[in-house]
Amino acid sequence: MTGAFTVYDSTNKFYCFSCHEKGDTFDLIRLVEDIEFGKPLFDRAAAIFGVSNDGSDSIPTTGPVKKKTDGSEGKPMTEEQLAKHNAFIEKCKIETSNHDYYYSRGLSTETISKYNLGISRNYYYYSKNGKRTPDLGLAAIIPYPSIPYYIVRLLNKPENVKGWDNYVKMTGKPEPLFNADALYQGEHTSVFIVEGQLDALSIVDLGGSAVGLGSAGNYTKLIKCLERKPTDKTLIISLDNDSTGQGFTDSIVEGLKKLNVPHIVANVSGEYKDPNEALINDRDAFAKAVQDAQRQASIHADVTEDKEQENIADYISDNQAQSYLPNFLADIEAGNGEMPIKTQFKLLDGKLGGGLYAGLYVIGAVPSIGKTTFVLQMADNIAKVGKQDVLYFSLEMAKRELIAKSVSREYGKIADSEMLEQRRLNTREILSCTFDPKIKPAVIRAFNNYSEYANHIYVSEGIGSISTKEILTTVKQHIAATGHKPVVVIDYLQLLAPSNNKQTDKQNMDSSIMDLKRISRDLGIPVVAVSSFGRASYTTDANMGSVKESGGIEYSCDCLIALQYQNMTSSKTEEKMGVIKNAMASSEKREIELQILKNRNGVGAARINYTFDTIMSQFIESPIANDTPFK
Repeated sequence: MTGAFTVYDSTNKFYCFSCHEKGDTFDLIRLVEDIEFGKPLFDRAAAIFGVSNDGSDSIPTTGPVKKKTDGSEGKPMTEEQLAKHNAFIEKCKIETSNHDYYYSRGLSTETISKYNLGISRNYYYYSKNGKRTPDLGLAAIIPYPSIPYYIVRLLNKPENVKGWDNYVKMTGKPEPLFNADALYQGEHTSVFIVEGQLDALSIVDLGGSAVGLGSAGNYTKLIKCLERKPTDKTLIISLDNDSTGQGFTDSIVEGLKKLNVPHIVANVSGEYKDPNEALINDRDAFAKAVQDAQRQASIHADVTEDKEQENIADYISDNQAQSYLPNFLADIEAGNGEMPIKTQFKLLDGKLGGGLYAGLYVIGAVPSIGKTTFVLQMADNIAKVGKQDVLYFSLEMAKRELIAKSVSREYGKIADSEMLEQRRLNTREILSCTFDPKIKPAVIRAFNNYSEYANHIYVSEGIGSISTKEILTTVKQHIAATGHKPVVVIDYLQLLAPSNNKQTDKQNMDSSIMDLKRISRDLGIPVVAVSSFGRASYTTDANMGSVKESGGIEYSCDCLIALQYQNMTSSKTEEKMGVIKNAMASSEKREIELQILKNRNGVGAARINYTFDTIMSQFIESPIANDTPFK
């Protein structure tokens, strides 16, 4: 022997690059000690490895083996254990020629030899606690390719032996996938997934490639194997023709879909229970079924590849900026640019770059500052002047209350223009019909004025029952029914139904914000969402961190607007700010400041002053914007 001598761990075989001799353990002993092949050679191997030569066999007891792609686990065998394992396999392989079991299962000599299938004349084994079983009689030994593992099928168990199953696994080892290397090696483009080892060998015997699960319930090992290392082969699922096999087929398909592994389901067993039974009873029909399944898998792979090529082309055309330019330039030449939707608050529209665009706008404020009144007036302006549909999702106020606010504003305009004695009419008087009968005609005219644009206002009400999913569905239904893209208003964010009851309020809020952002982007519409401020912001100047329960708002929204009482600047002490807040909250006319804290489509920071008439439910914009920098 020379330094050119090499042992291959994957096959437990050797090759000498000097003398070109090769073989397995028995071949090595024969060459080194010049022993003829046969019983003398086996006796010598048994003596070297300490294996019994009295006609009985046992599985070497081992600890768990190291995790591999086949699903086996634990630490590897010691060199002594591995040597005994190999000797046991070789001994059983020699015994195979004295029995016809594998031939009776339809397997060829080539398959029997290639997969080292063996026979034990009188099999026994040791349990984990070291206890020896009785002699269990003739047994088939089916080794696993490339790994030190095998299973045992008892063929002629003595009648006096009770309590031992005919299917025995190696002691101390979880059962791995049989022939798992087929998922990644070989020239085959498809691999059958079957239950038993003999089923897999039946496919192999016809020139195919197959992996055996060991049992249908072991399908999770296949999925985990593919999670660790994906395959480029198309899998052909062909489990047993029974309820268990069909049930686990569905589970395998579900797992493969999640991993995007190409696969088909094919019944190659026909009327028989499993592939091996089909091979035994009708080899020709079984061979045709296998070929048909392979052809179907090949077609599936070609279609998948074509789709991938289409996806690549679609990816380029959908995502490359160059491919988008022609349509963009055509819109510019035709004057088809995105037009803003005016809120009719002139200063605000100017700071927003002309009005509202497709995107997410968040308007936040402390309680009682007029958030709902402000966004409702904005919605009415858009509907009245712009003739634009508005979907108003009210999660706090009833539809009747919102309409009363709008009518109150319309009445105030009539009273001012006609110099009526009662200039203001609050929503409570309208809802309870307790106003002076003298002004009833003016109230009716206010309702009529509101009705002229109410056909563009759609109100959905619900406290805690409206989710972002329902909002998306409603918007899509509106577009399908009317052909018009609406402006969407959510009043307000913190009352949306949570997307996941197991998440925190902040996590649900962040999820809602992302969903609303996605709605605005995908449908190309403005989404205006009202948000409350945290308690820490009640007596401080508004800032990015004021919005309650979400850090995601400041990152995801296109425009963040805050409403606060005027003069609530950071230069004031907290005590002075509290005095201002209390004074304003008790006033019928409140001086409000609107801050633009973030704006992707216009001025990034601005302040605009408003007077909030609480009786008339109206915001009146100051004629001049206050562009004093934030402090």
